[in-house]
Order: sequence, then C-alpha cells, then structure tokens
Amino acid sequence: MKLEYCNDWENDIYSIGGKELATLKKVSIIGREFNVKSRNVSVPYNDMGHEYYADSRHYFIKDPFFGNEIDLNTVIEKFEVIALKYTLE
Repeated sequence: MKLEYCNDWENDIYSIGGKELATLKKVSIIGREFNVKSRNVSVPYNDMGHEYYADSRHYFIKDPFFGNEIDLNTVIEKFEVIALKYTLE
C-alpha cells in the first residue's frame, strides 16, 4: 500500500488510505526493500516569534551505500514509498 505523509507543523503523520500508522517495519522504494526503524524526535518550530518543540514519530531507512540513516520524510516527497510491513492505529 502506498504510504502517505503529512506535516502539520507539530507532527509528522504517516498514513495509508487515510488511516494513521501504528508501526512501520518494511518499505519498498523504486523496487528495493528497506527495513524501517522508528523513534520519537523532538523538532523545534517557531510560531509568531515563540519557539516550541513538537514530538513526533519519525521513520528511518538505512542508506545501502554509506550506512547513514535517512528520514523517510525526505524520501517520500521524491519517490513513491510502498509500505510492506505495518499496522494501522
């Protein structure tokens, strides 16, 4: 199923068919499968001169060439990401 992504300033929200993900374990990008790790990340944002921090769940894949973790929110804007192993809320 195609993974959907939305950022509402405070949270990264991942969903499939409009239903929010509870877990995501494996994805496919351009025909290659990647295991997925998740963790809560605190991200600063500014609203009318006041700085706030929002905690949201981010999903990461490992770069097969350099071994770096890549946040899926940077990949999903450029490529179609298919969720292979997941659960919905």
